[in-house]
Amino acid sequence: MKNGLYSLHVDMLDGHPDRGSGVIVLRNGEMRGGNGSVGITGSYTVSGNRWKGELITKPHASGGGTIFEDRESGIGVSGTFDGEGFAEATGTALLGKTSLTFKVTLRRLSEA
Repeated sequence: MKNGLYSLHVDMLDGHPDRGSGVIVLRNGEMRGGNGSVGITGSYTVSGNRWKGELITKPHASGGGTIFEDRESGIGVSGTFDGEGFAEATGTALLGKTSLTFKVTLRRLSEA
């Protein structure tokens, strides 16, 4: 996975209606990003063309409306990348006693 600024698109699985997007910077095993309502911090590792990461989302605007914008969550993801700036992963978000699964797509926008 190349260091850089990536667009981030999240689609919930299991019939949950929420979805989201934002930007994230991946640099030397660290992730930082967010959107107008949520900040993201975390770390990731790479092995071959696979990657996995752990991150925390923290709301910074009130009344966001989506599940991630209502409270802090812990998230684990794992997936693949193509070396050209495209990555996919599935993940699980822990929101209190609730866990939700989702798919995330990353597209590299520029170097960082």
